[in-house]
Amino acid sequence: NVYDLRRRAHSETIDEIAGSEWAIAVGNFFRILSRKHLRVYPHTSAVLRNLKRRGARVILFTNAQSLFTMPEIDASGLKRYFDAIYISSDYGLRKPAASFLQQMVKEQELETANTLLIGNEVDTDIRCALSEGMDAVLLHGSHEDEKKLRSLLGQMTGTVPMVKTAADIRILETEKSEQ
Repeated sequence: NVYDLRRRAHSETIDEIAGSEWAIAVGNFFRILSRKHLRVYPHTSAVLRNLKRRGARVILFTNAQSLFTMPEIDASGLKRYFDAIYISSDYGLRKPAASFLQQMVKEQELETANTLLIGNEVDTDIRCALSEGMDAVLLHGSHEDEKKLRSLLGQMTGTVPMVKTAADIRILETEKSEQ
């Protein structure tokens, strides 16, 4: 069938181009032109530095495109704080798929009871963590309705603190160490 041959040839051409240096350069160029700004949220570096100083392992676990995300992590200066980076596009999986989180836990030899996931989305981060027996903290973005988020968190098993900035995470660390 001519249609099938044409479709297969087109698909093979796409596959050849997708991983090429040219495609990567074009993708990065597009991202640079379309990005309005790149900034690290206030206190993020201080919180990550403090966690590392206290001996915590810090793992980035994100739904993102590696093509865009890795250069941005490098540009932000945060890469040095991460012991490992898990980007969904590299694994063909996305949060909240339990298999993605389970793979990271297994590869990093984590104990879920001693693992804290800090996320900015209730469905993809917080529910995922809780379903695997992890503690979670919701980092509230300004684009979400706080009342709605508190309601969603109230429906979950266990207590999930909600913080608005990385500085609030430092406060949680202090409170927990005083207990």
